[in-house]
Amino acid sequence: MAYSLVSDQIKINSLSTKSEELNLKLKEIQEENEVLDYYTKPENQNEYIEQIARDRLDYAHPDERVYYIVPNE
Repeated sequence: MAYSLVSDQIKINSLSTKSEELNLKLKEIQEENEVLDYYTKPENQNEYIEQIARDRLDYAHPDERVYYIVPNE
C-alpha cells in the first residue's frame, strides 16, 4: 500500500511538472498569436513589412544609423 502511494505521488509530481511546462508553452504561443493577429490587419501590414526589413534584412531608413552591440568575450 505504501509503495502504491509513493508511486502515485511520483506520477502526480511528474505530471504536474509537465503541465506547468505545457502551460508556459501555451502562453508563449498565445502571445505570438496576438502579435500575428495584430499584423494581419490591413492597417498594420506596412508596419509588419518594415519590421521584417529591419530585423531580418538589416535595412534602415536613409537618415538612420544602425549600431550593433558586440558583447565582450
